[in-house]
Amino acid sequence: QARRLFPDVPIRVVAPEFDSGGLDEIASSIENCRASYGFNDRPLNRMVAAVRDLSDNALILRVDGLHCFFQEKIIRGLIEAVESEGLDLAKSPDNFPPPLSGEVWRVRALRQVGGLLGRMPSEAAAPHYVHPKFIAMRKQADLRTRIVEPPQIPDEILGSIRADLARAFDADHNEVTRKSIGAGDQISF
Repeated sequence: QARRLFPDVPIRVVAPEFDSGGLDEIASSIENCRASYGFNDRPLNRMVAAVRDLSDNALILRVDGLHCFFQEKIIRGLIEAVESEGLDLAKSPDNFPPPLSGEVWRVRALRQVGGLLGRMPSEAAAPHYVHPKFIAMRKQADLRTRIVEPPQIPDEILGSIRADLARAFDADHNEVTRKSIGAGDQISF
Protein backbone atom coordinates (compact mmCIF):
# COMPACT_ATOMS: atom_id res chain seq x y z
CA GLN A 1 0.00 0.00 0.00
CA ALA A 2 2.84 2.41 0.82
CA ARG A 3 4.57 1.69 -2.51
CA ARG A 4 1.33 2.28 -4.39
CA LEU A 5 0.72 5.60 -2.61
CA PHE A 6 4.33 6.78 -2.85
CA PRO A 7 5.90 5.15 -5.92
CA ASP A 8 9.25 6.97 -5.78
CA VAL A 9 10.11 7.27 -2.07
CA PRO A 10 12.33 4.89 -0.12
CA ILE A 11 10.54 2.53 2.25
CA ARG A 12 12.21 1.42 5.46
CA VAL A 13 10.91 -1.58 7.36
CA VAL A 14 12.20 -1.02 10.88
CA ALA A 15 12.03 -3.82 13.44
CA PRO A 16 13.47 -4.82 16.82
CA GLU A 17 16.75 -6.74 16.97
CA PHE A 18 14.94 -9.90 18.11
CA ASP A 19 13.25 -9.98 14.68
CA SER A 20 16.61 -9.71 12.89
CA GLY A 21 16.40 -11.11 9.37
CA GLY A 22 12.71 -11.89 9.63
CA LEU A 23 11.58 -9.11 7.32
CA ASP A 24 14.40 -9.18 4.77
CA GLU A 25 12.45 -11.27 2.26
CA ILE A 26 9.44 -8.96 2.41
CA ALA A 27 11.64 -5.85 2.06
CA SER A 28 13.56 -7.31 -0.87
CA SER A 29 10.30 -7.96 -2.73
CA ILE A 30 9.46 -4.22 -2.70
CA GLU A 31 11.36 -1.80 -4.91
CA ASN A 32 13.56 0.72 -3.06
CA CYS A 33 12.85 -0.91 0.30
CA ARG A 34 15.16 -2.19 3.00
CA ALA A 35 14.81 -3.65 6.46
CA SER A 36 16.85 -2.66 9.48
CA TYR A 37 16.88 -4.02 13.01
CA GLY A 38 17.90 -2.86 16.45
CA PHE A 39 16.97 -1.33 19.80
CA ASN A 40 14.48 -3.92 21.07
CA ASP A 41 12.78 -1.63 23.58
CA ARG A 42 13.28 1.72 21.83
CA PRO A 43 11.38 2.12 18.55
CA LEU A 44 12.35 5.80 18.43
CA ASN A 45 16.03 4.83 18.28
CA ARG A 46 15.21 2.36 15.50
CA MET A 47 13.55 5.11 13.50
CA VAL A 48 16.40 7.58 14.04
CA ALA A 49 18.94 4.96 12.96
CA ALA A 50 16.87 4.06 9.88
CA VAL A 51 16.82 7.68 8.65
CA ARG A 52 20.40 8.63 9.53
CA ASP A 53 21.12 9.27 5.84
CA LEU A 54 18.21 11.72 5.45
CA SER A 55 18.38 15.48 5.93
CA ASP A 56 16.86 17.14 9.00
CA ASN A 57 14.12 18.60 6.83
CA ALA A 58 13.08 15.30 5.21
CA LEU A 59 9.60 14.00 5.98
CA ILE A 60 8.78 10.48 7.02
CA LEU A 61 5.47 8.73 7.36
CA ARG A 62 5.49 6.38 10.33
CA VAL A 63 2.96 3.58 10.16
CA ASP A 64 3.00 0.83 12.76
CA GLY A 65 3.45 -2.54 11.05
CA LEU A 66 0.41 -3.92 12.85
CA HIS A 67 -1.67 -1.05 11.46
CA CYS A 68 -1.84 -2.00 7.82
CA PHE A 69 -5.14 -0.29 7.02
CA PHE A 70 -3.96 3.32 6.88
CA GLN A 71 -6.20 5.43 4.70
CA GLU A 72 -4.80 7.54 1.86
CA LYS A 73 -6.97 10.60 2.57
CA ILE A 74 -5.86 10.63 6.20
CA ILE A 75 -2.18 10.21 5.37
CA ARG A 76 -2.28 12.86 2.64
CA GLY A 77 -3.98 15.26 5.07
CA LEU A 78 -1.17 14.77 7.58
CA ILE A 79 1.49 15.34 4.91
CA GLU A 80 -0.29 18.43 3.63
CA ALA A 81 -0.46 19.90 7.15
CA VAL A 82 3.26 19.35 7.75
CA GLU A 83 4.22 20.82 4.37
CA SER A 84 1.85 23.79 4.31
CA GLU A 85 2.33 24.82 7.96
CA GLY A 86 6.02 23.95 8.37
CA LEU A 87 5.19 21.47 11.13
CA ASP A 88 7.56 18.99 12.75
CA LEU A 89 4.81 16.43 13.45
CA ALA A 90 1.21 15.91 12.41
CA LYS A 91 -0.93 13.13 13.81
CA SER A 92 -4.54 12.07 14.13
CA PRO A 93 -6.39 12.51 17.43
CA ASP A 94 -5.51 10.02 20.19
CA ASN A 95 -9.03 8.56 20.12
CA PHE A 96 -8.87 7.84 16.38
CA PRO A 97 -8.25 4.16 15.46
CA PRO A 98 -4.45 3.76 14.96
CA PRO A 99 -4.79 1.11 12.20
CA LEU A 100 -6.31 3.76 9.93
CA SER A 101 -3.67 6.44 10.37
CA GLY A 102 0.00 7.17 10.96
CA GLU A 103 2.22 10.08 11.91
CA VAL A 104 4.16 12.43 9.66
CA TRP A 105 7.46 13.58 11.16
CA ARG A 106 10.24 15.86 10.10
CA VAL A 107 13.49 13.94 10.65
CA ARG A 108 14.93 16.71 12.82
CA ALA A 109 11.97 16.31 15.19
CA LEU A 110 12.71 12.61 15.66
CA ARG A 111 16.31 13.48 16.43
CA GLN A 112 15.28 16.29 18.78
CA VAL A 113 12.90 14.03 20.72
CA GLY A 114 15.69 11.45 21.00
CA GLY A 115 17.96 14.10 22.52
CA LEU A 116 15.24 15.23 24.93
CA LEU A 117 14.64 11.66 26.11
CA GLY A 118 18.37 11.10 26.54
CA ARG A 119 18.37 13.88 29.16
CA MET A 120 15.40 12.46 31.09
CA PRO A 121 15.49 9.80 33.84
CA SER A 122 15.22 6.34 32.25
CA GLU A 123 11.93 5.42 33.87
CA ALA A 124 10.22 8.64 32.75
CA ALA A 125 11.65 8.39 29.23
CA ALA A 126 10.90 4.68 28.60
CA PRO A 127 7.30 4.98 27.33
CA HIS A 128 8.25 7.87 25.06
CA TYR A 129 10.83 5.76 23.25
CA VAL A 130 7.86 3.59 22.24
CA HIS A 131 5.36 6.42 21.66
CA PRO A 132 7.44 9.53 20.91
CA LYS A 133 4.42 11.38 19.52
CA PHE A 134 3.08 12.01 23.01
CA ILE A 135 6.11 13.88 24.30
CA ALA A 136 6.58 15.58 20.92
CA MET A 137 3.16 17.16 21.33
CA ARG A 138 4.14 18.70 24.70
CA LYS A 139 5.44 22.25 24.99
CA GLN A 140 8.74 21.03 26.51
CA ALA A 141 9.64 19.36 23.20
CA ASP A 142 9.70 22.79 21.51
CA LEU A 143 8.31 21.40 18.25
CA ARG A 144 5.65 22.65 15.88
CA THR A 145 2.94 20.01 16.01
CA ARG A 146 -0.71 19.66 15.22
CA ILE A 147 -3.50 17.15 15.58
CA VAL A 148 -5.24 16.85 12.22
CA GLU A 149 -8.87 15.83 12.22
CA PRO A 150 -9.31 12.95 9.77
CA PRO A 151 -11.98 12.92 7.09
CA GLN A 152 -15.05 10.72 7.50
CA ILE A 153 -14.48 7.12 6.42
CA PRO A 154 -17.44 5.49 4.64
CA ASP A 155 -19.15 2.65 6.52
CA GLU A 156 -18.54 0.14 3.72
CA ILE A 157 -14.76 0.72 3.98
CA LEU A 158 -14.88 0.35 7.77
CA GLY A 159 -16.88 -2.87 7.41
CA SER A 160 -14.31 -4.30 5.03
CA ILE A 161 -11.45 -3.34 7.38
CA ARG A 162 -13.22 -4.94 10.34
CA ALA A 163 -13.61 -8.19 8.39
CA ASP A 164 -9.92 -8.15 7.41
CA LEU A 165 -8.92 -7.46 11.03
CA ALA A 166 -11.04 -10.33 12.29
CA ARG A 167 -9.29 -12.71 9.88
CA ALA A 168 -5.86 -11.34 10.84
CA PHE A 169 -6.51 -11.75 14.56
CA ASP A 170 -7.58 -15.36 14.10
CA ALA A 171 -3.86 -16.12 13.71
CA ASP A 172 -1.81 -16.93 16.79
CA HIS A 173 -0.25 -13.75 18.22
CA ASN A 174 1.59 -15.32 21.17
CA GLU A 175 5.00 -14.56 19.73
CA VAL A 176 4.22 -10.84 19.46
CA THR A 177 2.62 -10.77 22.92
CA ARG A 178 5.64 -12.38 24.60
CA LYS A 179 7.95 -9.78 23.11
CA SER A 180 5.92 -6.66 23.83
CA ILE A 181 7.51 -3.65 25.52
CA GLY A 182 5.88 -3.18 28.93
CA ALA A 183 6.78 0.51 29.11
CA GLY A 184 4.97 1.04 25.82
CA ASP A 185 1.58 -0.27 26.87
CA GLN A 186 -0.38 2.68 25.53
CA ILE A 187 -3.50 2.00 27.59
CA SER A 188 -1.72 2.02 30.96
CA PHE A 189 0.62 4.79 29.80
